[in-house]
Order: sequence, then C-alpha cells, then structure tokens
Amino acid sequence: MVQGPCKKLVKAFLLLLTGLFMGCSTDSSPDGGESNFPGGDGGPSGSESNLPEGKVSFDIHPVDLSGILMFEPMGSMGTFPKDHGGFHHNQVGDSEPSIRIYALADGYITSLGRSVEDYWVQVRYSTTISVKLGHVGRFEKAVLDAVGPLAEGQVKNMSIAVKKGQVIGYMSSLGALDMGLHDLERKNVFCYPELFGFEVQYASDIFDYFDEPVRSELLEKAIRVQAPRGGKVDFDVKGTLAGNWFQPGGTMEAFETHFAIGYDYLHPHRVILYNGYAEFAENNTSYNQVWVRNNVPLPETVDFGDGMVKYEMIPKLGWRRDDGINFTLDNLENVDNATSIGVVLFEMLDNETMQVEYFPGQLADAVNEFSGNQRIYVRKP
Repeated sequence: MVQGPCKKLVKAFLLLLTGLFMGCSTDSSPDGGESNFPGGDGGPSGSESNLPEGKVSFDIHPVDLSGILMFEPMGSMGTFPKDHGGFHHNQVGDSEPSIRIYALADGYITSLGRSVEDYWVQVRYSTTISVKLGHVGRFEKAVLDAVGPLAEGQVKNMSIAVKKGQVIGYMSSLGALDMGLHDLERKNVFCYPELFGFEVQYASDIFDYFDEPVRSELLEKAIRVQAPRGGKVDFDVKGTLAGNWFQPGGTMEAFETHFAIGYDYLHPHRVILYNGYAEFAENNTSYNQVWVRNNVPLPETVDFGDGMVKYEMIPKLGWRRDDGINFTLDNLENVDNATSIGVVLFEMLDNETMQVEYFPGQLADAVNEFSGNQRIYVRKP
C-alpha cells in the first residue's frame, strides 16, 4: 500500500484507520444477532425493522466499473490483516472525481463520519449484512441534506433510507475506495475475538454476495487470483505460531507491540511475517514485512513440541503497475533463490507464548540459539 516518507505520519494515519474501521463496536466479543452492529444500539429499530433477514445478495455494481482499474483484496498485513479491500480508480488526484458509488439494495445508512481528507459511510442491507465504505470524496445531495454538516473527526449515527441503485456519493481523489462487507452469520476465527473490532471479526469476501453476471464482472477487476478472491483476515491457529500475537501488556493501539504470522494477501501461498516492533520501535521497514524462504515450516504446523524453529527471510513481492492502467502480480519464478536478508528464530514456550529474535544479514546455518535479545509475545496481552 501507499508508504509515506515520514514514519510519524504513517503511524498517525494507521491510528486514524484503526478508529474508523476497527474501533466501532461497543460489544467487543459478539456472538451474532442484530445488536452487534456498531453505531447506536446497533439493532434495526423503527423504520429499519423492515430489513430482510440473514444473507442477501446484490445484482448491481457498487461503483462505476468503467473507472475502476483494480480491486485490491482485504488481508494486507498491517498491525492486523486489513478487514477491507479497495477499488483503485483512474481519477486519482482529480479535485472532484465523478465515479459514482451506489446503494447495493434497499437499506439504511446507519453511520458516517469525516476523516482528514474525505468521508466514510456504513450502510445496512439486512439484519446481518452491512457494508462500510472508506474514502468517499463527497456525498450526494439527498444524503447531505439528511446528514447536515460534518466537522473533521465527527461521526454521526442515524437512519437514512436508501434505494437500490441510488447514488450515495462519489469516490475521493485518493487512490482507492475502501469496501468492507460484514456478515454477522460469518464470524472469523481468532483465539481471542475480543481483541478485534467488529469489522475484523465479521469481515467477509465481498464476491460471495453478488449474483451473476455482476460477480464475474467484479472478479475481472480482482488482482488476487486464488480463492478467496476477496481476501482473508483470520490466520490464528490455536497452539501454533500462526496468527496474531502481542507483547505482554501491549494494546491494539500500540502497533509496535504486535506481531503476525500468516499468508500474503496477494500471493496467498506465501508465508509472511509482520513485525510491528521493527516498523514502529526500530523504525526499520526492511524487517517489518518479509517472506519465508521455501515456506518451511508452515506456521500452523509449528507448536510447543517443536522447540526452536528457524526461518530464513527473503524480500516480499507484490504487484507492479505496467502502463499506468494495468496492475499485474509480480512474477514469483525463482523467488526462493533471492538473497537472504536474515534469519528469524522462533520458539513456542507454551501454547500461549512464544519468543522471537531477528538476526539480520545472517544465514540459517549460522544461527543456532537465542542471544538473550529475544522478545516475548503472547496470544492475549
């Protein structure tokens, strides 16, 4: 994703995203049901009681596809795998992009807010399905009239009826319209769900909710070629290395205390390590996201009985933009022959605790024990 030159600005931006997309639920460990939607009491009341029950599907595009270059899946490794994907468009930098955003069905806008540069909005389409859109540049007049003025950082909870195909607003001048679909009947698997916000717990593959031929037309924009095409966010496997970890006493907002071991969101057969400490404490992006040479051993197979495990690190790959219009996944031929950038040593101390140490510039044969500078991580801080 976009990387800024100033690490402090990056951290501030991530804090903002956390507030917008992950800190919306007052019930941190929902078990399903209408009351788990964020905003107000969450349940459809009054006019919203006529929403359809359970899963719904859509037969129109969420945006003008003619302006869309590519759909980026959810699951990009940050402090947590991102719970939303993004429609990259061809009007980046325009003062007022004309790419329209549509209501996917009859429903209700239940909350919206203003961030530093643009807006976000959440729309509920059934008793269990909601869609959240980020980087909305401006709203349509009908929405604006109902909402009124919004100050920077302000959030409003409301109930504004929308009709299928109605223009809600327009894309912003930034690179992509974020889209996250949340389904209360599809809860993702985490060792401790209460550590994750509403959007992460219920993030779903958007393509599972569109009918043909719209589904196939949207998939033509998807850069990820392996299922699930919309991405994946949950990698926790209890009792193994796989998934999200925290330093003892760490918090969701303290990104430098996070560690994640999962699979790349663009190349999902590649094991990826995310090291928040390297990025935010050591200010070293060389070791914040790396791949594992040959994917050996797979993290979901490593447990307490395996003792010390060595991973040799190689640079991760992603995509390239060929001609200003077309995005292409990087070619992974011979990727495991890349020059090593170092070794990371893991050991499960028990089912809930691991220790980690990085050895930059080393080869696997040269690393056989921890030096005493390892860091401890736990499943639940």
